[in-house]
Amino acid sequence: MSDEPPLLPEILSRLPVKTLLRCRFNKRVEDFSSLREYNDYLEDVEDMIVDLVDGNNVPAHEAKIARYQKENAEQIMNAQARKAEEYAAALAASKGQLAQTDVDMWINALYHSKEFQLETIDHVPDLNIAVVN
Repeated sequence: MSDEPPLLPEILSRLPVKTLLRCRFNKRVEDFSSLREYNDYLEDVEDMIVDLVDGNNVPAHEAKIARYQKENAEQIMNAQARKAEEYAAALAASKGQLAQTDVDMWINALYHSKEFQLETIDHVPDLNIAVVN
């Protein structure tokens, strides 16, 4: 690999795949027993992103993603709920203390939205991504 930074088109071509995978592979450092394990986890995810964007081993990666989703469904949902709560708390803080019922309503709406529901991630969508040149 060269020492030059990736070109903007290369970065942009990875964003859809990166977003897709970050919704599923959403563990944090505190979910691991060591920093090394967490860094290995992040490296594996980034390697998958590069392979998927480049069209390498796509069927194997799709199977790995589907297997991971099935095995970690509860963790994925908990992490998404935690992220929604953190976002709601930050929103409340930035707006000057929304009433708790407003925060609860926002979290409830997000939790029940189609984007948040686990049913929407039970299947890996087609990962054919056009590379921007």
